[in-house]
Amino acid sequence: MASKKLLTRAILTTLLSLTGAFSAAAQTPDIHKVLSTPLTANSKILSALEKRFDAVDANTKVVILDPDRLTAAAKLINRPSHAESLMEVTRLYLEDHGLKGLPENLIARLALSTGRNVTPSNQYLRVSKGLPGIRYICPVIPANAKTSQKDFMANVINSTPNKSRYGMDLKVTLADGEMQSQSNAHETFHCLDNIYGPRLGGMSDEEFFSPEGLVLQQKEEVFGDVGGVGEAMLAGYKNVAQHTADMRRVHTAMAGPYNAPHIAPAIMAFDKKIKEIGLETYRGMSLDERRTLIYELTEEFSLTAKQLDLMGHYHTQGPSYLKQLAGKEASLMNSYIHEAKAAYERLFGPDTPIKKPAPTLQ
Repeated sequence: MASKKLLTRAILTTLLSLTGAFSAAAQTPDIHKVLSTPLTANSKILSALEKRFDAVDANTKVVILDPDRLTAAAKLINRPSHAESLMEVTRLYLEDHGLKGLPENLIARLALSTGRNVTPSNQYLRVSKGLPGIRYICPVIPANAKTSQKDFMANVINSTPNKSRYGMDLKVTLADGEMQSQSNAHETFHCLDNIYGPRLGGMSDEEFFSPEGLVLQQKEEVFGDVGGVGEAMLAGYKNVAQHTADMRRVHTAMAGPYNAPHIAPAIMAFDKKIKEIGLETYRGMSLDERRTLIYELTEEFSLTAKQLDLMGHYHTQGPSYLKQLAGKEASLMNSYIHEAKAAYERLFGPDTPIKKPAPTLQ
């Protein structure tokens, strides 16, 4: 998480000057038609997601880069290399969304990532000038739709500093498109975050890794993940809350809370809330109303600085650290360990040990 957030923080704290737009060669109308027309079922899902989220905040421009449209358009451009073609059509795609004059390094990063990454990402950028009425732009690179659900989940769980240690023989049954639906909405929900992300972006390096900064990093991911779960539930994925919570529990158990935020309690609190009010009631809420609800759950169920410190010590010192704890601290850690083990069994089966297991799963 730290490397991703460092990149985001660095971008956020560098105000973009949107002058000196690249003068592209004249393009045929066919390319713009391809770039503006959803070509596949996945394209239509991404287009609908973008349309809904882009309408929430007038000062934030949300753009989801559709790999199917970009790939098809790139074939219509005669450039020396495929990478140059992707650069060109990505620039045109962004311009067609009203984002002209973006820095070349940003366009290149977006062009070369779209369609290649298993898990999605976003670049939440503050604009200094050049786009009247827009303060933030939020290009979203969606998840690779061709990745199997189990491979997707294994990729998330296995993205730890010691990823070579763990076997990933998942037994859980996942619905087609479930992980991509949740994760794409997770990244797009970050575009609605006008609290945690902007505050992190204004921090110095020292502040970013201070107790306050570490807590904000947790809250930023809780906000996105819970929002993503809600949108996936609305898309018909009935078990996505449990599956996502279990994935996060195991990931945190393996990587520790500083590399993998402890999100599961907020997800399950959200799932309980939806069962109380009814999914159709949630569907009837605007995205702004959903955002407010998720902010409330994020504040209530994210780790405090003290709780985060407890988990950090546990992952550093191992099970012997539990002997030093009592009362609420001991209860918190015992619950964390118990839930992580139960989540691991639901995902991998009770008879599937992992190599050199993390302290939480011993």
